[in-house]
Amino acid sequence: MSESIIHKSLGYNCLDLGLVVVAIAPIVFLAWFVYTRDRYEPEPRKLILKTFLLGAAMVVPVAFAEIIGSLILPPSDNLLVLFLHFLLVIALIEESSKYAAVRVSAYRALEFNESMDGLVYGAIAGLGFAAPENLVYVLSHGLTTGIIRAVLSVPGHALWGAIIGYYLARQKLGISGSSAGLQGLAYAVVLHAVFDFSLVALDPILGVTIAILDVAVGWVVFFRFTKAALAAEPFRHRLEGSPVPQMTVKYCINCGSVLSVEDRFCRSCGTKQL
Repeated sequence: MSESIIHKSLGYNCLDLGLVVVAIAPIVFLAWFVYTRDRYEPEPRKLILKTFLLGAAMVVPVAFAEIIGSLILPPSDNLLVLFLHFLLVIALIEESSKYAAVRVSAYRALEFNESMDGLVYGAIAGLGFAAPENLVYVLSHGLTTGIIRAVLSVPGHALWGAIIGYYLARQKLGISGSSAGLQGLAYAVVLHAVFDFSLVALDPILGVTIAILDVAVGWVVFFRFTKAALAAEPFRHRLEGSPVPQMTVKYCINCGSVLSVEDRFCRSCGTKQL
């Protein structure tokens, strides 16, 4: 083998390794970011890993389901039909896989006991699904695709999964009705479909703008849900401690009678208070 061929081979290997890092880095960062939002009772890492791997494994049945769905409702030049394709074939199948991943891996676990847990497990399932998909796209289309997907598609998958998980948690905790999980799934499906449709069917500038707004809406919802979930956490006292009650009464130093904190003399015995 000539020296030039060796250098060329090494160059391709280095390039591929760099693209792998570009593809995986946003997955790792977002997984860390979401996991650390649960400040009061972090979830067991084994269950987090199980949810992530199950989300990743869902890529295979999703691919087959989307092939079959595309035969039934193929993409079309008709914008309405094309939107229905993204809604019912792409978004519904992919978001349903995240719903299934959370239900199978974490929903029945004892540790799944707070609204915040739903956000975490849902986002992790979404990132698990995004990992192999992102790896394929970045290795196939290069660095620019990797950067764009790092700020749009990958967060999108995590945020849509988080919405599903949050509503599943409310369902399990009895905060919302028995169909709350499906309600969260419906929201995620619509956001996902709008995202895909805007990038494929609309003018590039308009499409990218709508996609950015779509992900921005996901972030706003995520932070609002996080704030509400943390405020309702039953484990907050572990870090914050119980609030110290303010004294509204005191007792006479002489006779022990109950006095107001403003009283300078006992109302019963007249003793001056300290």
